[in-house]
Amino acid sequence: PHYFIIDMLESKEINGIIFTQRQSLSRNIEICSIDVSTDNSSWTSLGEFTLEKVKVGQDKPFDETVTARYIRFNVIKVYDGTNNAALAEIAPYF
Repeated sequence: PHYFIIDMLESKEINGIIFTQRQSLSRNIEICSIDVSTDNSSWTSLGEFTLEKVKVGQDKPFDETVTARYIRFNVIKVYDGTNNAALAEIAPYF
């Protein structure tokens, strides 16, 4: 599985994330999960998110506002069924 961690350098209140798939629509992510942390050690899962295979940004609001410094993005499944995944942008919003 692929994952990456975003360090926002300070804790912030986050209301959701906008995901933008790769513009060629190849190796697009179908299902991902998001975890958040204030210390990069203890993580809280915010659940799984299903992304569409589209070029426009996809708004995924959280059920409630969370406070975090770190965001861990985990790839669970890609549309083409390979072990390769691509994402153009991930933008948390406050």
